[in-house]
Amino acid sequence: MKKFNQITHQLYLLMIVAFTSLAGQLTAAPNDTPCNAITINVNNYCNPTTFDNVGQSTSSGIPAPSCGSFAGGDVWFSLIVPASGAIHISTSSGTMSDGAMAIYTGNCNALTLVDCNDDGNSGLMPEIDANNLVAGSTLWIRIWSVQNVSNGSFDICATEPSTQRGPTIPPTIANTCATAGCPTDGPFPNQSGPSMGGGGAFGCLGSTPNPIWSVFQAAVSTPITVGANSSNGADIDYVMWGPFANPAAACAGYSASNVISCSYSTSGSNSWTFTPVVGQFYLLLVTNYSGQTGITMSMPITPSSSAINCACSTTASISPTSICPNMPFSISCTAVPTATAYNWTGPSGFSATGTSTSSTAPSTAGPLTYTVSVVTSGYTCTSTATVTVNAKPTITNFPLPATICDGQVAQYTPTIPTPAGSTYTWAASCVPAGAVWGFPASGSNLTPINYTLHNSGTASAVVTFTITPQGPGPTNCTGPQVFYQVTVNPKPSINNPPAMAFICSGSSAQYTPTASLAGTTFTYTASASSVNVSGFTPGGAASINDVILNNGTTPETVTYIVTPHGSAPSLCAGTTANFV
Repeated sequence: MKKFNQITHQLYLLMIVAFTSLAGQLTAAPNDTPCNAITINVNNYCNPTTFDNVGQSTSSGIPAPSCGSFAGGDVWFSLIVPASGAIHISTSSGTMSDGAMAIYTGNCNALTLVDCNDDGNSGLMPEIDANNLVAGSTLWIRIWSVQNVSNGSFDICATEPSTQRGPTIPPTIANTCATAGCPTDGPFPNQSGPSMGGGGAFGCLGSTPNPIWSVFQAAVSTPITVGANSSNGADIDYVMWGPFANPAAACAGYSASNVISCSYSTSGSNSWTFTPVVGQFYLLLVTNYSGQTGITMSMPITPSSSAINCACSTTASISPTSICPNMPFSISCTAVPTATAYNWTGPSGFSATGTSTSSTAPSTAGPLTYTVSVVTSGYTCTSTATVTVNAKPTITNFPLPATICDGQVAQYTPTIPTPAGSTYTWAASCVPAGAVWGFPASGSNLTPINYTLHNSGTASAVVTFTITPQGPGPTNCTGPQVFYQVTVNPKPSINNPPAMAFICSGSSAQYTPTASLAGTTFTYTASASSVNVSGFTPGGAASINDVILNNGTTPETVTYIVTPHGSAPSLCAGTTANFV
């Protein structure tokens, strides 16, 4: 009886977890430098992915390989070392017939050669076993064609030797949603298991014997094609649901309303295309209507297995996401129930473990990206988070100390070119306290420094304006302070202002001024009321002592204007006095 005759008037839901082997599938990659390396997963059996080195340039500044007649054309991959510290990396030929491989530790800008191999695998392709590596660290893989002459495609896979399954020992079959695996772990021989029924949540499926469950996270937002095939053409069926926030939500929430694709045909080869929501999860169930066991099933993913993430998902986050230089911040990721390790890497050799950690921003501005690698049994998932370190504002017109006299203006306007939108605040103080007046205690760019300062005392005083630049919000980073120091000198005043003097022609006009400030000096100028007066000095310093003659017939006057001056260097001029 044909299965489609059994499902008349019924709605069935099919869940498929995508499994794929990408051998033979060519992936063009710009991974021609270590810092552009393509990350490959460490699995518990060899699940090869195809790449090529056609047209690749030669990376420079890296320790030369010790084997394989390196002549350029290299491509780069990276992986996270599993908890055992051991790794097995294998390659096989495509159109590249003679390849070589080297592995390095360190960071992408400072690498150390660990091992090199030319013909360790079958044919003329390389293979490396490495032990005693640092768990959670990054291992860098360099592949090239010997003498750069047989460039082309090749397959590569990475496994942990302690858990590696050979091609004849398939992955554990997931008979329940809670144990759902990854579609790219296949091919799978199905195993005996009871049917969970048909219709309803299982969509178009009339029955679900010998189920295989898979779950994956979409790594792209472009169309993905999923297959469900049997190696011998035996009849298999599938249903796929989604999207879901996480695997647990998928197992709890699959229903007839979120079926994406379903097939209950007699075909042993199925495929369907859907456009996923990146970061969301999709659930897949593959089953066999006839109830046969031992049927090898595969679930290929197109365009490549890198379009999905499997069995492991975490989201890294940083708080706060925008900070000032030298500020602390926290880093965390969502927990993975099956995780055996959480390994963090970041700038300047940063490393940490666990679901949460912290760091301190450097003094330089720019983005900082941190990556967590979560290791589970057979899978490694990664997530990155970025914090932006904002630049500190800097005042570029550094103020020089100023010296002014009582009643003069102190003026200074800071210049802060970057970052745009920066402002400043300032605070003022005086030593001795209270000796100078005419300025507020604080201000900002809205109240610039432009004040007439007064010192009515008998000694100099210093007013210091402390200016603090402040960057734009939301961080409002403060930059280095600058100090505008203004020395305010008092003006001297004459203590003994002269009274008007009356003398006879030929008598002496005498006046010696004194002042309130030590070190005061005096200057004066003199002028007569007519040309009939002579004998006076038109200008001079210090005391006045002139013999004055009146050659006329009427009284005349001589007016001396005396100016006190403070001590050097300011020589502040005080109020004048007239001696007549």
